Amino acid sequence: MTTELNTIQASVTTLTIDGLTITKDIAKQLDQLHFEDWERFEGIGRIHPGIDHGNDGIELLGKDTSTGALVRMWHVTKPGWVGGYNDGQDGIRASLAAEYSRLPLIVLPKEGRP
Repeated sequence: MTTELNTIQASVTTLTIDGLTITKDIAKQLDQLHFEDWERFEGIGRIHPGIDHGNDGIELLGKDTSTGALVRMWHVTKPGWVGGYNDGQDGIRASLAAEYSRLPLIVLPKEGRP
């Protein structure tokens, strides 16, 4: 009997700004932009900070281009209510969801350790 050892390598991306590692706790305290603000949001990456928004979506970290601040954005991909939004912007939402889903996943440590 022969045993094979397979090794898989994967990169893990964390975010450090001015020497400070962005943790789950820090991310939860950031200001949040909403869909209406999508034109001033510049995405950096997807995150999973452990916040329950009650709908399927993508949580993002990025820059508010109007202020330069690091912010969170929750992009709903599937509204949990019947009929959805009915605001004529479903095409924009779908396009943004496709764009945002291609951003890298940023792993947020629980504490200040990478």
